[in-house]
Amino acid sequence: MAHDHPVITCSTRLIRKPPLSIMALLLIILACGCATSFTDNRRLNVEPFFNYDKDTGEEFTQFDAIGPFFTFKSKPKKKEYGLRPFFYVRKKEKGLFKEVEYLYPLGKYRVTDKERVSRFIPFFSSHKDLSEESKKPSDFGFFPVFWGKDEENKSYGGVFPIYGRLSHRFGKDRIRFFLWPLYSDSKEGGSRTQNILWPIFSRTTGGGKSGWRVWPLYGQEEKEDEYSKYYALWPIFFFQKTDLDTDNPRTFTAVLPLFVSSHSPDKESKSFLWPFFNYTINRTKNYKGWDMPWPILHYGKGEGLENFRFFPIYGYKEKDDSKTGFFLWPIYTHRKDIFKDYEVRTYRFLLLDKYQKKVWKDGSKDSTSLRIWPLFYYDRNEDGLTKFSFPKIIPIEDEGFERNYAPLFRLYEYIGDSRGYMESRFLWGLYRHKRTDSREFFELTFITAYEKEGDRRFFSILKGLFEYRHVDGINAIKLFYVPWRIRWKTSSPTEWHSTGSLYSQ
Repeated sequence: MAHDHPVITCSTRLIRKPPLSIMALLLIILACGCATSFTDNRRLNVEPFFNYDKDTGEEFTQFDAIGPFFTFKSKPKKKEYGLRPFFYVRKKEKGLFKEVEYLYPLGKYRVTDKERVSRFIPFFSSHKDLSEESKKPSDFGFFPVFWGKDEENKSYGGVFPIYGRLSHRFGKDRIRFFLWPLYSDSKEGGSRTQNILWPIFSRTTGGGKSGWRVWPLYGQEEKEDEYSKYYALWPIFFFQKTDLDTDNPRTFTAVLPLFVSSHSPDKESKSFLWPFFNYTINRTKNYKGWDMPWPILHYGKGEGLENFRFFPIYGYKEKDDSKTGFFLWPIYTHRKDIFKDYEVRTYRFLLLDKYQKKVWKDGSKDSTSLRIWPLFYYDRNEDGLTKFSFPKIIPIEDEGFERNYAPLFRLYEYIGDSRGYMESRFLWGLYRHKRTDSREFFELTFITAYEKEGDRRFFSILKGLFEYRHVDGINAIKLFYVPWRIRWKTSSPTEWHSTGSLYSQ
């Protein structure tokens, strides 16, 4: 056993030395400063630890750390930063705008010159109107406590389900409850509804309304010259008359699931063994449709509308402003939307894979997007801005998911426009390639970098272990991080000498 100790000690030393070597190398790289540029721009790429990029011409600064997890971007009058997937912050100096997303989509804080909104689903929510109007409603909730002010500046609040009052919420002028669902009542206009052991017992009076229910045995509600509704043994027997104050009153009768009937001067429909066998007629559009049975077989035809479905084999629906269809659903579906100036065609394969093309009718421009899940996503808009990413793990086109989650799952991404700008990254920035109308550079983390601008060139290994420059017909080499350079003119390679600086930075 005694012979084991020297081996352990030696092994420990071997384990400790490489981290010290790596730290020393990083210190040397950092001491050499940011990667030089032909302008005042500065870059320092030591991914996967961090990457720093400053473009003075565009007034743009970006700092990324730990791959895609931390990011900071600064543009004129705009800043954004985040620690994915925990939070992401956006700010604008023009006007009042700040947005914080945390554990998206659960949490959000947003303030503008018109409102302040905060939420964390399902526990917390608040809203305050900041507009210059005299009526500024606000509400705050931290489950089970809530409070606020309505448009008349009257306060409300409560502790659910013990006691509470709400104003102008859920379509009601006022809602009160006590030991909910034991007791609650609400007001809407001149009518009042009282509930005991909701939804079992209810009574409505006032404002031209009257009604009561003992659910599910029987219930009725009437409003003079507008409607009358009845049910018994819910959800079996229903009888309703609605829209009595219009030229198109409607009568609805149902004995579920045996029979359902709806009748008005314009429309009529009947169902047997609902929802399987249906017949519909629309007299204003001269339309007739049948389900035999739903959802397998359907056919309908009328003015500006024709549809057919033999589910899941084949189906289509054609209207004046759109056309849809499928074949072997959900393997293939398509949709065409027709607008005044352009058309949008969308093709889906197994619902998640999508090809979409938007074409202007005058032929002036178009846009295309293609998603093959989980492989890649491609998008080119009508202005020529092109984006490509691989892989595409989250099949959602949503700005919030794009900011908070998508970069974590990408190995490669590309962005470019019609003016010649492009930028691509591989392995969360270990390899970067960027091109503008005047310059272009490649970087493989801190290992190697190449930049060109006009006839000027720059190449380095390990941020100065070896460095080569070509500027205005003069070549220069720097070795082993020594600040002096060897230089010579391209026209006379024999005329060379060492100097402290090729040109000022």
